Amino acid sequence: MELDQLIEEAVADGSKEAALFHLLLDATLYVHAPKKHTGARLSLVQFKTPQGVMAIPVFTDLKKAEFAGRGNVRIVPLHARQLFSASLGANIVINPNDAWCILYPEEIRALLEGKTLGRKPEDIEAKEDLQLRPAQTPSAELIKLIEESLAPIETAQDAWLTEADDDERPSSTRYVLVVAAERPSYERIARSLTLAISNSGRSFEKTVDITFIEPGELQQAWLEDNSSCLIYRRLWLKASRTGVYGNA
Repeated sequence: MELDQLIEEAVADGSKEAALFHLLLDATLYVHAPKKHTGARLSLVQFKTPQGVMAIPVFTDLKKAEFAGRGNVRIVPLHARQLFSASLGANIVINPNDAWCILYPEEIRALLEGKTLGRKPEDIEAKEDLQLRPAQTPSAELIKLIEESLAPIETAQDAWLTEADDDERPSSTRYVLVVAAERPSYERIARSLTLAISNSGRSFEKTVDITFIEPGELQQAWLEDNSSCLIYRRLWLKASRTGVYGNA
């Protein structure tokens, strides 16, 4: 019950997440597996979240797992560290029928390495007349960090690093990363980059905001009109990655 209580508290108050994940890693969790067991490897059931993301449902107690399974699956108990390590690369949703939370692969890896997840990205309403321009002399470390954050996410196709005036700090600017990606991956991309910045131990002097465009006509228009700030393309071969800021 302590774990369930912490999950509810952490959903409402992000400052409780560190205590939650510390307790979670040493807990026994319950997963769904197909009723028919074939082969030596354990297969786990996945489902699509309301946001359109495929994930493994994980439960903090047996009754929750049984209720969700409705007799159609096998219930398998696993130690959290074992489960997270064996399923690394998948998304995990904890208690999907309650006050649930989702963990993305980058976050699961960080937890297994003993790192904190840091702050989560905040949603803000962008101004309709926001004027974007190519970022001036961004650091190679920031560009590399962005590339490494986007690379594991297959639906992240292109990215442009721009800047805009910072409304909260007169005479200052902020970075605005424009990413062409499919909508279900927006949250993962934002959280992955936020986590990478938090764990880098670096201050990049400017706030880094992220905005998204969907693949299609608008993406093509950005490719044609904003090549000067294009820093990432999934289509680029590693050996031929070049950009306006040098080797990206």
